Amino acid sequence: MFCINCSNSDTKVLNSRPTKKTPRIWRRRRCLACGHTFTTEETPRISEIVVASSRIGSQQTASPFNPGKLLISIAAAFRHNPNKGIENAWPLTQTIISKLFAGTHAQLSTNHILQVTYQTLNYFDQAAAAQYALSHSMITSLKRPGRPSFGASPVSRAPEKQP
Repeated sequence: MFCINCSNSDTKVLNSRPTKKTPRIWRRRRCLACGHTFTTEETPRISEIVVASSRIGSQQTASPFNPGKLLISIAAAFRHNPNKGIENAWPLTQTIISKLFAGTHAQLSTNHILQVTYQTLNYFDQAAAAQYALSHSMITSLKRPGRPSFGASPVSRAPEKQP
């Protein structure tokens, strides 16, 4: 780690703690050249997390997690209030990513991402959650034709089989 004061590459870790609610490690460092003390946070690389998708034949497809796709789908869920979507899509995406990686393994499932996103949106804005569920085929029933039921629970998909 480079010192933020003098750019020296020799630093010493004085203290290190994991954060409680996110997959981050907080570290207090001291430069061995100038003595400057500074704090860093380490987070896992999201691009290295693999998302297990649906099975195609006997093989299961997998791809790297893409936060951009999540951001776009969240913003699209706010069709009823586009300004609210523009304002809140990025913070909601960060919240969902924190929830997804709070205790994750090296692989996520598409179903898990859908469920966490739906639950977070439902807590924040029920209309956005209903739109998200509708666009991802999660709504199981309609009270009136053409209008999703806010009381309808998302489809509980069968767990995906791991190879």
